[in-house]
Amino acid sequence: MNSALPAPSEMVAIGVPMACGVRAAFGASGETGFSGFVMDPEDLTRRHVVELLVDGVPIQVTRADLFHPALAEAGIGDGCYAFQFLVPAPVYASATRFEARLANVDEVLPLTEPVEPAGEAARGHVEWLGNLRFRGWVRQPGSGEDATTPRILVAVDGEAVIDVPADRWGGAFADGVLQPVRGFDVELPQTLADGRLHQAVFTIAGPAVGSGELSGEQEIGAEPAVGNGPPVGGGAVPFLAFADPMRALLERQFPEDGSDRHPEAVRIDLHEKLFPRSLPFTEYEAWRAAQPPMPALVLPEGAAADQLALVFLGEDALDLSFGALQGEGGQWVAGAVPSDGAKANFDPAPLGGFMAGEARNSTAFAFLPAGARLLPGAVARIAQALADHPRAIMLFADVDVEEADGTVWPLALPAADYERTLEQGFAARCFVLRTPALRTALKRGANSVFRLANFLYDFHPLPVGAIVHLPGALARVPAACLRRGHAALNRATAEHLAATKQIARQAIAIGECLPAVRIARAPPRERVDLVVDAASYPALAERCLRAALPALRRVDGELIIILPPGKVNPALAPLLSPLPKVKVLQRSNPRGAEIFNAVVAGAEGQSVIFLSGAMAPLNEDWLDELRCRLEGRDTGAVAPLVIDAEDNVCDAGYVLGPNLDVVRTFAGRRISDPGYGDLLRVAHEVSALSFDCVAVRPALLRDLGGLDGLRFPTFFAGIDASLRLRARGKRLVMTPNAVVRDLAPGRIGTAALGRSPLSAARARELRSLRARWSTALAQDLLYNPILTREGAPYSALCWPPVRPAPRIAEPQPPQNWPAGL
Repeated sequence: MNSALPAPSEMVAIGVPMACGVRAAFGASGETGFSGFVMDPEDLTRRHVVELLVDGVPIQVTRADLFHPALAEAGIGDGCYAFQFLVPAPVYASATRFEARLANVDEVLPLTEPVEPAGEAARGHVEWLGNLRFRGWVRQPGSGEDATTPRILVAVDGEAVIDVPADRWGGAFADGVLQPVRGFDVELPQTLADGRLHQAVFTIAGPAVGSGELSGEQEIGAEPAVGNGPPVGGGAVPFLAFADPMRALLERQFPEDGSDRHPEAVRIDLHEKLFPRSLPFTEYEAWRAAQPPMPALVLPEGAAADQLALVFLGEDALDLSFGALQGEGGQWVAGAVPSDGAKANFDPAPLGGFMAGEARNSTAFAFLPAGARLLPGAVARIAQALADHPRAIMLFADVDVEEADGTVWPLALPAADYERTLEQGFAARCFVLRTPALRTALKRGANSVFRLANFLYDFHPLPVGAIVHLPGALARVPAACLRRGHAALNRATAEHLAATKQIARQAIAIGECLPAVRIARAPPRERVDLVVDAASYPALAERCLRAALPALRRVDGELIIILPPGKVNPALAPLLSPLPKVKVLQRSNPRGAEIFNAVVAGAEGQSVIFLSGAMAPLNEDWLDELRCRLEGRDTGAVAPLVIDAEDNVCDAGYVLGPNLDVVRTFAGRRISDPGYGDLLRVAHEVSALSFDCVAVRPALLRDLGGLDGLRFPTFFAGIDASLRLRARGKRLVMTPNAVVRDLAPGRIGTAALGRSPLSAARARELRSLRARWSTALAQDLLYNPILTREGAPYSALCWPPVRPAPRIAEPQPPQNWPAGL
């Protein structure tokens, strides 16, 4: 039995009200199928579970979360409230009665006219495999083995590029049933491997390209291509692809053998498996040699290159620094000023003399330690960046770090990071200041490269484009020099905090590759609420509270605890009774976004710290650390370092972009590991947080609209909220000085989903995340583009080598779309 979709105006009328408060529909669909929808008008974030009974015996169970366009058109949430069952033909033929019930409610869904949901499981699925490869399947109702093979038309950015036959029979699980489907596998043309974000739409091709005259893959030429119906998988699939020079090089060198048959192909394939689209750091010199050639300097018409002054701090190894300048083109002048052993402090008088003398015509000054060597073309890169970014006041660049034995490794930096600048001064060893800014800094008493590097942050807010990052090394710096300068950094940070009237204390910390200090802002005199979600993990609530409450008692804060309904666990009473301020919320079906938004809506404190009931803080000052970091300017949220029972990192923030997904930073590393660039030793900004344990300001979250539990009910609500905060210019900070232990590391959000039913739910949310944040996912400004874009972040170099353009840390707005679309 089949029927056309009901009109949107009829949809709510078809949804019959049930005693439990939901509206539902259920009817026959297809040859041996049944479908319908279930929704709660009072809570559109909720998804219900439905059982199918045949002659009174339950045979299938499914979640009502398929997309139904008619529900979306009627403005009902996101339209994802439909379900579908497919009954095996022998069972269908012998059965006499079919009915559907809400699981755990024992209430029969009302029988209505036939309803055909247009969910993903009913149409098909597309999966991006990385680079230019896609795999998917389609299922057309009523099609059998003798049916015409459907063809899939692929359009990229609105233009048809290729069509392929869905000629592979296979099976796909949908609604708990293994169904026969038509599969396809396609690799898009290499012209799309250009490093830019694209959108691919897959549809079933019409007669213009779907006739029997075509066979195999066919790129679209003059013949027009037609795609019928909605996109396979429900929408566009974003992808990002890069060229493959290793294979191309093999084909050029050995065209007669064929790249697949040549013996070197085996080693290339093995390398691709071990390091997909990446190269280990040990091959950095070879990676640099394979970089694209440096483009020629291009200045505006009629303009001449300004003179650059190169200032080297210190006197030893100057022969290496000046020797590297031989043959360097462009307009430049170089000099040295006396410095301390760390090559960080300087006397402003000799620098002023150099500025007034040999460098009097220079429009910008570059600062490096003596012994550092500019790489070929560095002066031209600086000149080009200054010409392309006339509003830039400061440029800073990555550096190559050279150990005593000659080993070289890259220090790849973010586009900007205020918190890390204060605690690490990461940009101070290779940066450029425009001359007027340098004069102002010297008048204000700057006498170290760390103070020059953080001087611009004295002015708030900085105009967009004031600071520009040059990815890719500009100079080679001795490792011993890079590790020094703790005292100079400590003083420079204190001077900046004083200049900006931030009350804080700081102390020298331990850094492996860079100097480090720890800052502690003064605790705010305001109310703080600690929210503990003990309903999701009631068995772990006692351990969580025993670890968390001592810090709360010291600040006289209020505890808001979410518990399951019924009698309170007697073990919690001794912990809760001594607290002067306790609020208990009971939830029978706790969902993260719902609880979060409910607490934010009624919070009375100026700051709120959310703590999952599956987490236990490990250090006494964890709460002070989070709330004091929240006092930092433009800070939107602060999170601690999360470790598991074996002291392995399981949450230190997220990196955006590997396969247009989000990946946890440093997951699996030991807590004693300093992390790449000492990131696990200092507080720093991250692109996204999970919100499992986070400090936020309720007023800011209310203004943001809370967490989007409608589009991101399970996996990505915190990621989405993080990106919305960053789009408003707010910073997200991860501090390793607050450490909490995850008592249930196998829970949702940290588990490897594999083929579990949750993997499909995650995939749906990921598509929504990509639709809203495709630009941010394609360009993570806190992650360096020379690092790997696949696998574990900070673990390798990207492949093929790139020569990235200069970057500006500016807000990346979302691409908003209506629910249901």
